Amino acid sequence: MKVGGPAPSTAFWDKLIGFLLNYCSKTQDTAGYNMTPRLCISVTIFLLCSDILFSDLVGAPIEANPNSEAVKKAADFAVNQYNKNANDYFLYKETKMISAKTQVVSGTNYILDMVIERTNCKNEEGTEQNLNSCFVAMDQNEKKLICHFVVWEVVWKNEITLTKNNCTETQ
Repeated sequence: MKVGGPAPSTAFWDKLIGFLLNYCSKTQDTAGYNMTPRLCISVTIFLLCSDILFSDLVGAPIEANPNSEAVKKAADFAVNQYNKNANDYFLYKETKMISAKTQVVSGTNYILDMVIERTNCKNEEGTEQNLNSCFVAMDQNEKKLICHFVVWEVVWKNEITLTKNNCTETQ
C-alpha cells in the first residue's frame, strides 16, 4: 500500500525544526506553556517519521503513465536515437512498453523498459523517418530487443539526451 503525496520542502523542515528548537529551549513561553525536552524530542521524532511514512522520497523514481505525452515523447526520442546509432540495415520501433518511470533531477529522467522490433523500413543515414508508416518484420529479418533507456530532459533549456541505452536480443 502506498501512502503519500509530495514531500514537504526543505525550507518547511528548516523552519519547523528551528521553531521546535527555539520553543524547546525555553522553559516557559509568553503564553505560559511549558514544553519539557522529552515532549519536544517526541514531537520532533513524530514529525520526521510521519514525513518518511506519508510522502514519496524526493528524487526517487516513480511510476509514470506510459500513455502520457511526456513518456511517449521520451520513448520516441530513445528509439530514434537507437536507430541513429544502430549498425542495422532496418529501423526498429517500440512494440511494447514494459515499464515507465520518471525521476526529478536537474530536469527529468524518463526510465523506460520496452520491447523494440525490427521493421520493414530501411535505416538510411541522415534521415529521420516516421515510424508509424513502418511495419514490424514478419520474416527472416524479424528481430526483437528488450531495451532499457534513460532519457534526460531539461525543458527550460530545450535539451533532451539519451543517457543510457542497453538492449538485448530476445525471442
